[in-house]
Amino acid sequence: MPARAYEEPVHSIKDLIKQRRRWYWGTILNAFSKTIPFSARAAYLAMTILWSISPLGVIPALLGLLILGRPPFDPLASALGGLATATITLWYLIGGWRTLSVHRERSLRHLVYLLTPILVPVVLWFEALAVTCSWVNPPKTFERVKRSIEAVKTSTPSILEGGGK
Repeated sequence: MPARAYEEPVHSIKDLIKQRRRWYWGTILNAFSKTIPFSARAAYLAMTILWSISPLGVIPALLGLLILGRPPFDPLASALGGLATATITLWYLIGGWRTLSVHRERSLRHLVYLLTPILVPVVLWFEALAVTCSWVNPPKTFERVKRSIEAVKTSTPSILEGGGK
């Protein structure tokens, strides 16, 4: 079936944290699932480990900035924070390249690449908050973030019009 994908960003920080919390929990469930072969779970295991340690490097550094006015000089926290930041920066750069590679506007692609390293610490803070929320209160149901019906109509016009046979 020919189809197009359209990804709509979340509309609030609360929805972002809810979405990331659900993604993190799903990654944990896939990483330790007995029904998925280990060769397929290896990526989930690596992602779970990196996602799990990211708050350990980011939260102490940000709290140190807020309380001390400078990041604490702890080699372990610095290493974990650097690893998490580098990994997520790479993920976002790859995702941005894949998403915008078909975009005609070259200046938009360049702008995204310039802004990614600047915005990653902000995004990483919210990722760490979502992971911490998952540790404290794991999701028990499938929580969905609100999306507009226009996004669904744009992404699947043939299905909604009865043409997706």
